[in-house]
Amino acid sequence: MSDNMRYEVRLKAVRQAPPVFSGHLAGVRFDPSTMRIRFEKATVQDVDFSGLDIELFYAKGSVFERCDFSGAKLHEGSLSVPPASVYRDCRFDRANLRYEDSGVARFERCSFDHTRIDGWICSHNDFVDCTFAGLFRNIEFSGGMNPTAYVLPGRTRHPNEFRGNDFSGVQLIDVEFTGGIDLDAQKLPIGPEYHRFDIRPETVARVESLIPSLPAEEQEKARGLVRWFRGRYAGQDEAFTNDLREFGFGLYQKLLAMIDVG
Repeated sequence: MSDNMRYEVRLKAVRQAPPVFSGHLAGVRFDPSTMRIRFEKATVQDVDFSGLDIELFYAKGSVFERCDFSGAKLHEGSLSVPPASVYRDCRFDRANLRYEDSGVARFERCSFDHTRIDGWICSHNDFVDCTFAGLFRNIEFSGGMNPTAYVLPGRTRHPNEFRGNDFSGVQLIDVEFTGGIDLDAQKLPIGPEYHRFDIRPETVARVESLIPSLPAEEQEKARGLVRWFRGRYAGQDEAFTNDLREFGFGLYQKLLAMIDVG
């Protein structure tokens, strides 16, 4: 077998646990004896996982390069528990990852074309120069600086790298960008259904100062909205939404218009 077709895998039998793959795996169609698999300290290059129905997929401290997960279904596990695993130039097109935890994985130049990641909360993930297409719903992407977000044991809060990602070909429904993500560093979809709002601390303070001028029935809602923004979007300069009803963005829009008029 040629060097670029190496299949050097060390398989350790772990009692009552999935087998562990480590070492170097390259240039093959992945065809394990079980669909409960773990990668630890592995380097996985040009491996074809496409279309597999994987019961459990678990990665730790591993690197996946140019791997194809297209059409795969991962039922359970984590794409990375600490230390972080890296997915570089990988394809997740049409994969169903709804039940897989994103963990602390880092994604570089990966393709998510019609990928199912509904419900993902990406509190500890890096996304750099990735491409998205299709419908994405109910997802939170985070820059890592959310003060209320869970911090993994043994880690301190630090920024996630989130830049150069292309969302221009997607429909986003209930997708949030929080924790310090720079929206200008991404390509976001454009259309009348999408709205971006200035939520810098000084702007929110000006909005708060206008609350007494609102009708009585709106004042308490507005105060709750300000409290929510200061917690949920701390560290974020702009909020992005496809639904003005969500979190009271319609009321916030009204208050911003009052600032502009003033």
